[in-house]
Amino acid sequence: MKSNQHVKVLSPEVTLEQMITSDQTIAELLASIGLDAFKHQEKTLRQVCLEKQWNEEEVLTWIRKNQYLDQVGPDESEDDDKILEQKNIAQICDYLEDKYHVKIRELLGDIHEKFPRVCKIHGQQYPWLKQVHWQFNNLHDDLELFLKFEREKFFNFIRQLHLKESQVMDGLAQSLKHAIVVLDRDHTRLTRSMREVQKASRDFYLPDGSCTTFRIVMQDLKELFDKLEEHFNAEKTYLIPEVRNKLHSV
Repeated sequence: MKSNQHVKVLSPEVTLEQMITSDQTIAELLASIGLDAFKHQEKTLRQVCLEKQWNEEEVLTWIRKNQYLDQVGPDESEDDDKILEQKNIAQICDYLEDKYHVKIRELLGDIHEKFPRVCKIHGQQYPWLKQVHWQFNNLHDDLELFLKFEREKFFNFIRQLHLKESQVMDGLAQSLKHAIVVLDRDHTRLTRSMREVQKASRDFYLPDGSCTTFRIVMQDLKELFDKLEEHFNAEKTYLIPEVRNKLHSV
């Protein structure tokens, strides 16, 4: 958790040196949108944004949001594999919702809100952006349905399975088996859509002179895909095999 003192240095008037001394993650966040903070340590954020024609408030808001979302408890600072190995199937569902669903929904919302502005500013110069935007909108809708399916059906079926232990009804078992087939199909389809977006975006390419919004959207897209891959991998490696084992044992 960041201290109040650390939070106060997030201001356009303080130097980048003060910012990164307070919190090293700020340097990493700025680097992800194309700014080497260590090369501009003596300058204030306002000076740098003026030079690059960036929106300083948008940069600050994005830093604050990512700082907050990246704060983790003692459990989550450990390796995912060690954590998941020690959890039962219901706890794995809780973990996936807390660690991945929240962040994925946040990124989806931010990208969906900002992308039209990127297309308006840069779409004529870079026509491929409109194709990326169209593909992202399709992916956005599919992901919303996927997260809803997991939250309202798949994870609830799994929690019921965990509670019922040896007295699992055939209807629940069949529902879970069908849900696993659906989930596997969703993983494949969504991964293919992600690759299409990545290819169309030239691997999240940032042309020189890109505005702040453009940079943030591309970085958020990359982070979204990283989180989705981690989420899918955790389900394939831990959750689904454990559910199948449970079903076979009852």
